[in-house]
Amino acid sequence: MPDSSTDALASNGFFAFTILPKINLADNTVFTNNATIYFDFNKGISTNKVFHTIREDLYRVLLTVHQNNNEYINIHCYPNPFSDRITFDIDSNENQQKQYLLVLYDVNGKIIFSASIKNKQEIVLPNLSANIYLYTISDNKNVLASGKILKE
Repeated sequence: MPDSSTDALASNGFFAFTILPKINLADNTVFTNNATIYFDFNKGISTNKVFHTIREDLYRVLLTVHQNNNEYINIHCYPNPFSDRITFDIDSNENQQKQYLLVLYDVNGKIIFSASIKNKQEIVLPNLSANIYLYTISDNKNVLASGKILKE
């Protein structure tokens, strides 16, 4: 990268990495990390510290679909990625006028939106930042489906 006094924009960068944590880590185990950057032979510059907290319940809730009933459900979300509007189209063997509960989560598991929806409904979400979001669709008893959507 060029020196910041030469080209301030091109002198910025980032480093990304992934890890596969050990199996059976306890909930609320926190991983922290930071890096030290060396330019030429100068003293190292420390980056900000980042962290990730293991939350088993997040994945159990969002990635498990409980089929405790006989309802067949298939979800189509479009467009995906979306900008401000996304349509949830629920193909079900149940009553076409049935109401479902849509819950939208950010990647940290925080609920950011919930609404009662019909079999086919457009949702307007103009204030979301560009990111991946997770969703569940439930009837009044069970989570019937889950998935992810991408906001541009």
